[in-house]
Amino acid sequence: MKNLIQITLFLIACANAVFAGEYESAMSAAIEKLNTANALSAYLESAAAFERIGEAEKDQWLPYYYAGLSYIWVSHAVKEGEKVDEYLEKAQFFVDKAKNLSPKNDEIVTLQGYIYMMKVVVDPPSRGPEFSRLAMQEFGRAVGMNQKNPRALLLLGKMKMGTDQFFGNDLSESCRMISNAAHMFENYKAKSAIDPAWGKAMADMFVTECESN
Repeated sequence: MKNLIQITLFLIACANAVFAGEYESAMSAAIEKLNTANALSAYLESAAAFERIGEAEKDQWLPYYYAGLSYIWVSHAVKEGEKVDEYLEKAQFFVDKAKNLSPKNDEIVTLQGYIYMMKVVVDPPSRGPEFSRLAMQEFGRAVGMNQKNPRALLLLGKMKMGTDQFFGNDLSESCRMISNAAHMFENYKAKSAIDPAWGKAMADMFVTECESN
């Protein structure tokens, strides 16, 4: 009887390992597709892929996180304000799902701030007062949760930079944040092959923007 139990437990462990391997393989493929996306359709396909993985792995926060990130990046690719809001609403839906699974997660908090930041872009004069404050609040909270998260510091610096540019303020502090985040990316190692690692190219772009101002 004891041997039967041990064999059963071994088979369960093997099955779990197979499922875990399939999950990570599917996630890695979807992340690679997202990272190489260069058109609206490709971002939408990535979002759909992560949504399918999330439906199959309902206890995992990462598929929902990446689905949210995909829709945020979709919002970069459209110009109409209504379309931006539409995709940001979809991003919010998946970020909320990720939050429910991992409520004290600096990566998810960073993504929430990113949504608020993109809401400002639609109409800075009318939306800036509310959503700039919310974005800065979320980015600051994420940095407080994990000072080694370069994405949180990078987007905090970019949000501050945009605010300073709008009001004609000095950019030295915001550019220092961006520079520090860029340096953090140089030695950054994600927790796993499928954990968030994006942002270096964005950091390099923002550093160049700082150097031109």
